[in-house]
Amino acid sequence: SLFTAEDKAEVAREAKSVKKAITTTEPAAEPWHFKLGELAINDFGIGVKDRGLAGGLAYDLDGLAVSVKDVANTGKTPIRYDVRTRIRQGGALSLAGTAAPTGEAAKASIKLDRFNLAQLQPLIAEFAYLNMDSANLSTNLALGFRQAKPQPEVRVTGAANLANLKLTQGKDGKKFLSWGDLTTKGIDFSLAPDKLSIKELKIIAPDAVIAIH
Repeated sequence: SLFTAEDKAEVAREAKSVKKAITTTEPAAEPWHFKLGELAINDFGIGVKDRGLAGGLAYDLDGLAVSVKDVANTGKTPIRYDVRTRIRQGGALSLAGTAAPTGEAAKASIKLDRFNLAQLQPLIAEFAYLNMDSANLSTNLALGFRQAKPQPEVRVTGAANLANLKLTQGKDGKKFLSWGDLTTKGIDFSLAPDKLSIKELKIIAPDAVIAIH
């Protein structure tokens, strides 16, 4: 034989050592995590424009301030956010609330102050021969969202005001619909269950043209 008994024993010991090294598993590494106490950006501007619509739909945000707090990929502490901006075309927006890190739930307070809806004219023209010459929207709404089965639950409550509405006919510019002020209070809208109720609706100085052919 080319190998002695001692040689064979040594080979057996080496094979056993290699097998043990292969089958031994290293301990699992700890999962990575991050935490952001606060991210804040103040006093900057951004322009938004949709060139896909005839005439272009554009809004410019000035003095934009954004704050995000308690961002982490572990734990259940809600993320807090706050967004405030002026709108160059008219109005101001305030959006603040919380969101679950998993995206399963969120709450928001939405406040609009005299938001100029006339800028939406290019969008309106896609669906109707009407011109929105003026309209200012103000809101004080609370939004709630929660993932559920068979569909997500959404609820919106609060109040809204649409002032100085003036709609004219696109072909000849004649009056179509207008009012001085429309106020809604006690709005309660939800999906799952589907529901809409308004405790109070008040309209001042309505004016409309009704044509019967």
